[in-house]
Amino acid sequence: MSGNMILNQIWVSYTFFEDSMTSSLINKVKRNSLEDAYVIWEEANKTILNSGDNIEKLNQGFLSLKRAFNVTSKSLKENLGINEIHYTGKKSNKKFLDVLEHFEIIKTITIEKYLTLRNLIEHDNKEPPSREDCLSLSEYIWNYIRNSASILKNFIECFCFSPLTNEKGTLEFSYVISNKRGVFTPHLNVTACINRKYISFIRLDDTIEIDNICLISKYENDSDLIRIKKFDTDSLQYILFRGEISNQDFIVNYIKHMVLPEYGGIDENNIRRIFR
Repeated sequence: MSGNMILNQIWVSYTFFEDSMTSSLINKVKRNSLEDAYVIWEEANKTILNSGDNIEKLNQGFLSLKRAFNVTSKSLKENLGINEIHYTGKKSNKKFLDVLEHFEIIKTITIEKYLTLRNLIEHDNKEPPSREDCLSLSEYIWNYIRNSASILKNFIECFCFSPLTNEKGTLEFSYVISNKRGVFTPHLNVTACINRKYISFIRLDDTIEIDNICLISKYENDSDLIRIKKFDTDSLQYILFRGEISNQDFIVNYIKHMVLPEYGGIDENNIRRIFR
């Protein structure tokens, strides 16, 4: 990218997104990343069901449930990076269970039930919970795995807005995870070719702030730019750029709209809610 002009921010008007067609790309690898968790849970549940009065088997089943929970949590961390998002109100010592609750992936009652039972066996050196309590926890863990699988199934790597008014241009959001020494950090990147009348270089009302702007040369041969180069980039009408959404609360909203059905998805009608 050397030689390209670098800016701090660009603001894109919400009116750009009106009357848009949308397209998306789902990573199918993520959809199958919880197969191990399902297998572990199934074996744990079977062990608990067949434990009878055998405390050792009950303990084995309980610990396997914990392993299924941890495998699921690891998959969410690696694929969404949600534990590395520093949203408003997040404390530095927040545990992953608190993060799951903030993202509405797991409910408070489930967290409390899991922690109570886990503490009984790990911290108080007690016998494992009763068979009934273990089966109750098994149901909670199953729901957690199922919810997480649904989230990864709905995970959209790229989401492109192409307004029906072709002269507006096009804009693509891409959710990318960087892995640095086992720390999985999310980035909400933007690649766009937008008519300059929908862009401002100062903050205005009803606009989305995009940071770390790098203007794109029309001579770049990156395959990712094919879609945006269909416009007349020789004219001064369009601005081609890459950037990033840095506001962590916006990223939280983006994820919720992307993976939780009750939020209604990512479309022109929800853009204001996501980036408010």
